[in-house]
Amino acid sequence: MLTTIIRRIRKNRILALILFLGTFLFLGCNKQDVFFEYHSIPKFIWNQDFVTNINYEIDDTIQGYNSYIHIRHNDEYPYQNLWLVLEEKLDSVIVSKDTLQIVLADKYGKWLGSGVGAIREISIPYKQDFLFAKSGNYELFITHMMKTDNLEGIQDVGLRIEKVE
Repeated sequence: MLTTIIRRIRKNRILALILFLGTFLFLGCNKQDVFFEYHSIPKFIWNQDFVTNINYEIDDTIQGYNSYIHIRHNDEYPYQNLWLVLEEKLDSVIVSKDTLQIVLADKYGKWLGSGVGAIREISIPYKQDFLFAKSGNYELFITHMMKTDNLEGIQDVGLRIEKVE
């Protein structure tokens, strides 16, 4: 009888764990995301002439949006920050051009963001609570503007766009 009770408790614990993890995964999915995509940097060496081109479509011009630039890098990256040039186009017409500084490490050299081991990821707000003027196919061109031509350690560059709640 005691072994039967112990089996039921173990079975219920496993069921509770599965239910908890399923709920966590369901709630962890952000239904507000409209677009999220990474582009890899070849051989983790970002040449200054290499342009990351991210294409996305916007249909709703009444809805407010937040956008974020995502960077994945490894511990071979030699600097504390990363300067980017962001050029956004709609139907081949430039609609915005910005520079963005991303701080990747604190003043003591400790990497910011999340990650395990040598790979780190950081998400930086780009445009917050903004409206797209027109619907259509947008392109975001991203280049780095660091003083070195070949920037080592940057693995991926990404863009996430979400609806404002």
